[in-house]
Amino acid sequence: MLPETTALQRRILVTLSLAQICSALGAGAVLAVGNVMAKDITGMTTLSGISSVAVFTSGAIAAVPMANLAQRVGRRRALSLGLLLGCIGASIMIITPLIGLVGLLTGSFFLGFSQATNFQARFAATDLAPPSQRGRHLALVVWMVTIGAVAGPNLIAPGAKLGAHLGLPSISGPFVFSLMGMLGALIILQVGLRPDPLQYAQRLRAADFDHDMRDDSPPHPANAPMHAPRISLRTRLATIRTYRQAEVGIWGIWVAQLVMVAIMSMTPVHMAGDVDASQAVDSFPLIGLTISLHIAGMYALSPLFGWMADRFGHRATLICGQLQLAISALLVVGWPHRHGIVVVALVFLGLGWSASLVAGSAMLTAALPLSLRVMAQGLSDSGMAAMGALGAGLSGPALAAFGYAGLGAISLVILAASATYFQYRFTRH
Repeated sequence: MLPETTALQRRILVTLSLAQICSALGAGAVLAVGNVMAKDITGMTTLSGISSVAVFTSGAIAAVPMANLAQRVGRRRALSLGLLLGCIGASIMIITPLIGLVGLLTGSFFLGFSQATNFQARFAATDLAPPSQRGRHLALVVWMVTIGAVAGPNLIAPGAKLGAHLGLPSISGPFVFSLMGMLGALIILQVGLRPDPLQYAQRLRAADFDHDMRDDSPPHPANAPMHAPRISLRTRLATIRTYRQAEVGIWGIWVAQLVMVAIMSMTPVHMAGDVDASQAVDSFPLIGLTISLHIAGMYALSPLFGWMADRFGHRATLICGQLQLAISALLVVGWPHRHGIVVVALVFLGLGWSASLVAGSAMLTAALPLSLRVMAQGLSDSGMAAMGALGAGLSGPALAAFGYAGLGAISLVILAASATYFQYRFTRH
């Protein structure tokens, strides 16, 4: 790796990390406040999740087009566009209490673009990373979300006061902070991602190819032309399936997202439902602690999982993540009404998701050539958001029909089927 490339990668990591902190800080309370807003507007508890479903659906729709855009014009412009659309969403959410359900769904949908941006930012950290350090660099950017994700919910109360001070409904106030955070991230990316990491990597690749063809001239990565082959989406998807490591990595991410969202989203409902309605408010501190520890599990140890992926292999780390998800589901099945054990289960749920995300992302990045890599990354994030929407949408009916332990049992079945499929793909000749 050239010294100038090493220095550029360090700057890219700093830029992406700062942008992730700002963006996550702005989005830290979006889902919670959006769902409360949905309940206030519709007056129906059963529709309180529609804001989250809109956010996840938008992320599923946006991921592949954003990856295609990055392939054509670079990471900086693609990520910046996602944040700009997120800013529009936050602006709409600020006035949603005044315009009703249409504003809620529209604002939530646009906010989903910022969520897709946060996930795709981790892949920008791998464009110029040495192959032996891709897991660690990717995990560092994921870890930076911890700061914003933990601090963001604490802005709900100050945001409500700010909204009242500005003459807005108090519930709109937190979205002012969301808007400020995403604008800050947008500025950081515009300044710091120059030159663009993906375009620079494409130029390095083109220069290396040119050097191989003509021995009489050295490569000039800064000025070499880009040659991004135009391949149809259908052809790319079929080609990705021929790379077993990439396919398994993507599937591991999807399964982890489905199980994590399904169990996590119903845990507060289950914990509050274990007591009488008059005592439900007393469970809020424990619910808050449980979700905070879960979020810490999702992000805080991601550098450790990145190191494990580089040191022990992507496949081993992915298996470790899936096993932690299974432990979480087993605890939910065995002790659904022991709140202390449920807390431990949610920590394992976050850790398993983190290990699966980091290892699966590094696995698909390492397995694919650059011409297919960005497309696969977009497909991964699109399916991940779709699995989030599926988990959020179906977990409520599953809880009502089978109980919290039944939800854990369903998750175990999904994980067992996934493990069987992994084994089949790796042993198939």
